[in-house]
Amino acid sequence: MTIYQNKRINETEPAEQVLFPGSSKSSADPVRAQSDSGESPYTGNADQTPAGKKQEMPYERFLSCGAGSLTNAELLAIILRTGTREKSATQLSREILGFYDSGASDLSALHRLTKEDLMSIPGIGEVKAVKILSLAEISRRLVREQAARRLVFSSPSSVADYYMEDLRHLETETAILVLLDNKLALLREEILSLGTVNCTLLSPREIFLRALRWGAVNIMLLHNHPSGDPTPSRMDLEVTERISRVGKLLGIHLIDHLVIGDLSYTSLREYGCITDRDPAADSGAEWTQEEPVADSDAAHAERKQRDPVPGSDDSGAQQTREDRICGTGEAVIFDTD
Repeated sequence: MTIYQNKRINETEPAEQVLFPGSSKSSADPVRAQSDSGESPYTGNADQTPAGKKQEMPYERFLSCGAGSLTNAELLAIILRTGTREKSATQLSREILGFYDSGASDLSALHRLTKEDLMSIPGIGEVKAVKILSLAEISRRLVREQAARRLVFSSPSSVADYYMEDLRHLETETAILVLLDNKLALLREEILSLGTVNCTLLSPREIFLRALRWGAVNIMLLHNHPSGDPTPSRMDLEVTERISRVGKLLGIHLIDHLVIGDLSYTSLREYGCITDRDPAADSGAEWTQEEPVADSDAAHAERKQRDPVPGSDDSGAQQTREDRICGTGEAVIFDTD
């Protein structure tokens, strides 16, 4: 005997009849589970030709012609499986892809949609919304895993490829600090700030405090331009030069600052903003690396009084060495205007 169970997932989604194991036929409902007889899942109401004839369903076209023969909307329709009484799964998919731009069929729209956005579309409930967002996350991870195999932090293009999918879809500016050892191996990556549509706050003092905390010898900065244009602003250039100079004083090398756009990027080292020249060269002094010399007791006492250790009794009376070098710790704005 065949047993059926009606299950309504969400009020905005049509009821679906589930066929239990051991049964031999699917229900008369338009949505059919695949059976031993080879029946294929139905992906929504059939699209109609001008003559009123049913077109081949995306699922059947996938089997007969391959995935490459399907449009973006048809591929998404296979994931959705069902439409509504008024719209096929393919028509529903077109509405999803055109959520921000009517008529658009670009899959990148999936990265911008939230669960609330999706559930505002008639016919999309929580289950379908989670499926779509999971699909978008899988695609992001796939791109990043492929880029990770080519990741070399001395290569701006490989770094841009690795972080591109994480940053290019964001609608507000976000700055990332990458901490590296002396062999450019990754120690840690941290989000420095979440900004607005056209600027992000960045504190040079916070950058180097984090670098010192984790023992980084080299650092790299990345931030996105939500406009999609990676052309650096005047403030981008000024802040990068300032961070580079401070880093040289601390012995922490800024190897690059990447501005991420939409499938494009700008390396501020290649742009000419970052050089390996030491700040002392600007004053005409000749800089050489010297071996450290042990302090005498008197010199040590004098230096300790001048550079108190944070947490000591007199640490509140004077700035630490890091405070004097990094300035007052005020936030700097990356402005994309």
